[in-house]
Amino acid sequence: MPSNAVFNIFQDSKGFMWFATNAGLTRYDGFEYKTYTSPAQTSTPGSSIVEDKYGRIWYENFDGYIYYVQNDSLHAFLQNDPIQYLPITLTETHLFAFQKKGIDVYDLKTLNRIATKSFPHKIVEFSGSSQNNSYFIESDVLYKLDEKMILSSTNFFKIKNTALKQLYVHNHKIYIVSKLNKTKLVYVFDENLKHLYTIPIKEPEFIQGLNFTDSLVWVHTPQGSHAYHDDKTKTGLYKTLFKEKSISCVKKDRQNNYWFSSPNEGVFMAPNLNNIVSAQQNLLPNKIVAAKQGFLIATKKGEICLYDSLLNFKSIINKQIDNSEIYYLNFDSTSNDLFYSSKGFTQAPQLNFQNCNVFQTAIKEITRLDGAYYAIAASGYCGLATFNNEKENISVWKNYFTNHIKVEVPNTSSILEGVRGKSVAYNKQKNTIYFATNIGLFKCTPSSTQEIKFNEAPFYASKIVFYNNIIYALSTKGDLYTITNETNFTQLNTKNNIKNFDIKFIKQYNKKLIVIASGYAYLYDLDTEHLSKIDVNINAYEVNDVLLKNNTLLLLTNSGIIKADINNSIVKKEKAILQITNLSANGKSININESTNLPYNQNDITIRFSVLDFGTSTENNVFYKVNNDPWKKVSNETRLIEFASLKPGTYSIQFKINETITASTVHFKIITPFWQSIWFMILCFLLALALGFTYYRWQLNKLRNKNKLLEDKNRLLNEKIELEHNLNKSVLKSITLKTLLSMVCCIKNLTGNYVFYLRKLKIIL
Repeated sequence: MPSNAVFNIFQDSKGFMWFATNAGLTRYDGFEYKTYTSPAQTSTPGSSIVEDKYGRIWYENFDGYIYYVQNDSLHAFLQNDPIQYLPITLTETHLFAFQKKGIDVYDLKTLNRIATKSFPHKIVEFSGSSQNNSYFIESDVLYKLDEKMILSSTNFFKIKNTALKQLYVHNHKIYIVSKLNKTKLVYVFDENLKHLYTIPIKEPEFIQGLNFTDSLVWVHTPQGSHAYHDDKTKTGLYKTLFKEKSISCVKKDRQNNYWFSSPNEGVFMAPNLNNIVSAQQNLLPNKIVAAKQGFLIATKKGEICLYDSLLNFKSIINKQIDNSEIYYLNFDSTSNDLFYSSKGFTQAPQLNFQNCNVFQTAIKEITRLDGAYYAIAASGYCGLATFNNEKENISVWKNYFTNHIKVEVPNTSSILEGVRGKSVAYNKQKNTIYFATNIGLFKCTPSSTQEIKFNEAPFYASKIVFYNNIIYALSTKGDLYTITNETNFTQLNTKNNIKNFDIKFIKQYNKKLIVIASGYAYLYDLDTEHLSKIDVNINAYEVNDVLLKNNTLLLLTNSGIIKADINNSIVKKEKAILQITNLSANGKSININESTNLPYNQNDITIRFSVLDFGTSTENNVFYKVNNDPWKKVSNETRLIEFASLKPGTYSIQFKINETITASTVHFKIITPFWQSIWFMILCFLLALALGFTYYRWQLNKLRNKNKLLEDKNRLLNEKIELEHNLNKSVLKSITLKTLLSMVCCIKNLTGNYVFYLRKLKIIL
């Protein structure tokens, strides 16, 4: 909690708890607190909290300025300067704000001011509203302003001595009380300002507020909260809670928990008002027994305390010299002897601590067998003990005891040696003792000792109880079994919807078995085999011991003693609710209530959620699944789910609490980038095809041109050859014989081979 100064409590339609504190408006979801502030605030402390039909949470500070929470942020409401702090008056469609010139009326949907009701007020004492009307008190006149802006009033208080009046509206009725409680009355009116009846409230002298639950009017004072019947046929105080504390508000939530706020000590939460927690000052209660004088409680500091039958502390009747913890306590109603274990084992006969018998052995449990002997489970051995020699002759255990006397521990004998005894139970009809030890479970008669095995293996129990021929055994792993015929084991955890390995200890009282698990206390009827869950939130406590007397269950914890009426403590709780509080992409919040299309590069998704489950000890496991994927468990240490670099596509995320699928879902779509879209791929394909075709045509044309060039080249070459051939012929024809003979002579002179050239010349010619 950000502040111990808490002035008001509110639960919204989603199930969140809101607190008006000295640090501002604070929301609580059972996991963490979140305080809403704004730079525009004139100050943070305030009191009035309401919710409109649009889901906005409204808050007013003590300066009279109004703020509202929307989209998980606190916003300042645009208003004229207020005249003072007056609780927010909010109807179905309008908000009314008091200012110097009158009453400003705002449209709740648009938050625009639509009218100002002129009203020449002097001192407006208090205000309130119902679904359709606004109410306020000014100069001892009670006014009503309806949705049509029609003002009506009553002068009922003109002749009353009711200075500093407070006004509260509940269940179509208006309640008026003086802050100083001058008249010792609460005045009740109907919606049309007709006086109905009064409620006498004589006890409180200074009233800090009124609230309403269970047909009760709660009057909060610096000396606790006082509940009165809200019925003109019933009068008087119903109950007072927290007498030593200053209380400012009470709120009953959807799960029937009661929240009490204090202006100096924070918030108290009571899952059931039928259960009372009694603080024990500096005592640390550890073990409890019922005695003729009342209750005897042993502490972790070695004290034995006497309480009366109403559990009022009387005195400390004994104390260990070294303050060593008393970890076992047993009162024998037959002999009125008290047995307890601390450093050694002590018998206080007739509660006479001046004449105690002390044994230097650690006895874990003792049970009476008959008038002479007890069975004991101790560290090092299990056996018999006697504290009454006069009746030894009539016991079936006399011979066994005599033959197995344990010399080092007077008045005891050994049945099982070298074991660490944990628990002992007795079947009187068959004269059979059952011992739970560190090496297994044993049954012992005056003539024999046998081990009771489970599936041919030793069975390890921390506590055993015998009733109606059935052994009830709590295994060292935390499972409860019944053992019939000393051979048939049946596990009761699963059968009774208790988690496996979850039971801490059991204790028998007559026909009832008290079962303490990690979060609940259960009452098991040994005759009917019916298990009832007792609505006691023990998750926050370490339960040291329990006692059942009549219809009251007492649970000893380090924080005090819890008194639970078992007839009125079975309360059905509404199931946990999962609420999505924030959805963000790449750190930017997006609308939870709308299907959202996100760009491809906003694909880091964060989901924040709350599990709203107050006043229960159930551990809620949260699972989620994306589209049709398997369910995945969220760590209980966080309220955050993160998805990194999601691929483009449509996503639907479902949630479930334990095995129940919730209505909360998250839908969003990550848009595929254009270059991954089908149309873009088709376009690229067509473009590539066009480019390929163009390239093909270009290459084809290039090849054709090349071929054409080659053809032209060949043609020109042929033409050249032909031209040269024709030219040669014409030249040769023009050469005279004389010239040829001259040429031949030259050749002959040069080479001497003129015949070859003559032959060539012949061919040419």
